[in-house]
Amino acid sequence: MNYVTQNTTAEAADTAFEGAVYAFGASFAQQRLWLIDQLLQDPSVYHIPAALRLRGEMKQEALERAFRRIIDRHETMRTTFREKDGTIEQVIREKLIWSLPVEDLTGIPGEIRWNRALRLAQEEAQAAFDLSSGPLFRIRLLRLDEEDHLLLVTLHHIISDGWSTGVLIRELSELYGAFVRGEPDELPELPVQYADYAHYQKDWLQGGTLEEQLAYWKEKLAGELPLLQLYTAAPRLSKPGNGGAAFSFTVSEEVGRKLKELGRKEGATGFMTLLAAYKAWLYRYSGQEDLLVGTPAAGRDSEEIEGLIGFFVNNLVIRSQVDGKVSFRSLLRQVKAAAVEAYSHGDVPFDKVVEVVQPGRDLGVTPVFQTMFVLQPQPASVELEGMQTELVPLERTTAKFDLLLELTETEQGFDGLFEYSTDLFTEEAVGRMAAHFLQLLEGAAATPDERIGRLPMLTEPEIRQQAEEWNRTEAELAELGVHEQFEAWAARSPERTALVYNGQTVSYGELNRMANRLAHRLQALGVGPDTLVGVCLDRSPELAAGLLAVLKAGGAYVPLDPALPEERLAYMSGRAGLKALVTKSALAGGLPKQPELPVICLDEQAEPRLYPDENPKSAAGPDHLMYVIFTSGSTGLPKGAGVYRKGFANLMQWYTREFGMTEADRVLLITSPSFDLTQKNIYAPLMTGGQLVLLPSGPYDAREVTGLVKEHGITLLNGTPSAFYPLLEETAPDGYEALASLRHVFLGGEPIAADKLADWTGSPASRAEVVNTYGPTECTDVTVFCRLTDRKALAGRPVPIGRPVPNT
Repeated sequence: MNYVTQNTTAEAADTAFEGAVYAFGASFAQQRLWLIDQLLQDPSVYHIPAALRLRGEMKQEALERAFRRIIDRHETMRTTFREKDGTIEQVIREKLIWSLPVEDLTGIPGEIRWNRALRLAQEEAQAAFDLSSGPLFRIRLLRLDEEDHLLLVTLHHIISDGWSTGVLIRELSELYGAFVRGEPDELPELPVQYADYAHYQKDWLQGGTLEEQLAYWKEKLAGELPLLQLYTAAPRLSKPGNGGAAFSFTVSEEVGRKLKELGRKEGATGFMTLLAAYKAWLYRYSGQEDLLVGTPAAGRDSEEIEGLIGFFVNNLVIRSQVDGKVSFRSLLRQVKAAAVEAYSHGDVPFDKVVEVVQPGRDLGVTPVFQTMFVLQPQPASVELEGMQTELVPLERTTAKFDLLLELTETEQGFDGLFEYSTDLFTEEAVGRMAAHFLQLLEGAAATPDERIGRLPMLTEPEIRQQAEEWNRTEAELAELGVHEQFEAWAARSPERTALVYNGQTVSYGELNRMANRLAHRLQALGVGPDTLVGVCLDRSPELAAGLLAVLKAGGAYVPLDPALPEERLAYMSGRAGLKALVTKSALAGGLPKQPELPVICLDEQAEPRLYPDENPKSAAGPDHLMYVIFTSGSTGLPKGAGVYRKGFANLMQWYTREFGMTEADRVLLITSPSFDLTQKNIYAPLMTGGQLVLLPSGPYDAREVTGLVKEHGITLLNGTPSAFYPLLEETAPDGYEALASLRHVFLGGEPIAADKLADWTGSPASRAEVVNTYGPTECTDVTVFCRLTDRKALAGRPVPIGRPVPNT
């Protein structure tokens, strides 16, 4: 049954302007809000709604009379706006005929009735205002029972602000009580009206006064202003909506008390202390040191305007440089100084600041700052004679900023609320944010001299998850080494193509024989477990054979890229203490000479029939060295990092199984022999029966690489992001068709710029999964990985490095 239509009656509001009409210039804040209103998709962003439940004997006539008196007292309640000759004007009517609309819901059953009332309250809060025709407030009474009512009040921000809400509550309480008791209205006449303030503001804030204030902001906000880059659930839209939601939390009384005590010791207000904590949290969440946070200033610096309903609030920007190495106490002192400066220059309207600073205009972001911090005092209680009152929270469905933190002081500590853009964040993400903020607050309160970068953020369950659950990676270790798995394929399918290079192919059987002959030769030189052999070869079949040969002989190899400077090669060879060197005659002449170091040139004929084709036997086991890679030396001299056979076999077991590598896969090798990620990409196809395609050595050419990908149907490609981006640029004009065969693209060694991948991952020609791989050379190449399966989430957000590979 539709109770709403069959059992309700409503008295419509009777509103009409009459009498004289007066026009005045709008205040700076009203001008800004008028312009914003023209652009908003959802105008309710700038509504100030409230729902008040009233239990007890309702004197409806007294309530209506009290509101009429407030409307008569405050010109803003009778104000609309118009544009005239390029300026915005306030249009004030002498009189507004108004009656209190009442909707009777008593015919609806209990629980359904309350839900209906809440739905009406939400609709009332969101219904649009017409700034030109007005009125710019709505007051409505819902009758739930004889002694149970819900009062709905909604004002547009252009005529009101948070302080004004307190004024309205105070006057309503006083007037209602007087009228119920039959006493006269004793509210004093207002000395000025909002229009007087707007005129005074424009008359005073000009010339030298305005220039002095603006000069501060020009200097404070000079240069390119940073865009706040919080980790979001979705990429930032070029033209976002104003959809929002809120997440509530509570700061304990103990933490609140400690923070207040810290503030008192430092001569800082509670606002400054909590703002410092918010900045510390923003730094930890974004990694950004230059942080701009907006905050509202009441804008009521004279006694005459304290009792007015009007739009006085002004946005201030508090800019700080946050260093994770300094203590929270030090940050508090810095924020205190920045806040004092900002408030001392807070008379200039924010829109004037924006006008002179001229930040980059982007409809996707709010100018100058993208997050706001608000500290509210304990809300004034609403007292209506003879009734119990209770504020009913309404759901927030809009957001002015990416993120707003609102803290309200209570007797038990602080009530907290994150208002967030639903275009950017999910409720789950903001819930984590709130939990981390509470952890940081607790840490700052307990240890204010701790470095900001070391303040606790994770909750106990998260610590357990990261330290224990995510690191519970035990898995069965591979039984066979990589060269043994290659040998199995060579025995099973000797004619199968193993390598492709410069139009030539090498079969599994042929490659195995090449490696075996060299392995026997190395063993004849004394190569065995943990013996280091230098392999200085370009990307070529000989490189693959040389590396396999060292493993078969039982030794460990040191890959030496012949493209490296001679000094670097000499340093690496000398530090390693090589037992032998494998190269080609054309390269040997450019290598540093080491007396008594055996040099094997693969293109020089060895004694016939001296070295057999059969697989050699070696004494090397899982705990012996497999190779030594020298680091870049970016933090000092390069150092040789030893990788052991067991660790590498574990890596390859994960790599080939996790990504389902089979004999159908073709891997293109594009990286240097001396690069750690090169090692796994040489062996992966040879362990699984696939093909290894070698990019000839020489200058990196994106056209050549994409040509090989298309020609050979490459399915797996591994390299650095900076080497992969040019491939996308090269193939973009043909719709990325040349890369259509790719099944997986592994990127490592650098952070991924996800926006550079977005067009490709979103194209019909792309079926590849991007995998972010991370790990230092010392830890066998890949330590953690992240499969980026959500293609839409790639753009506009940091790319995580993921979770540990098995057994690490």
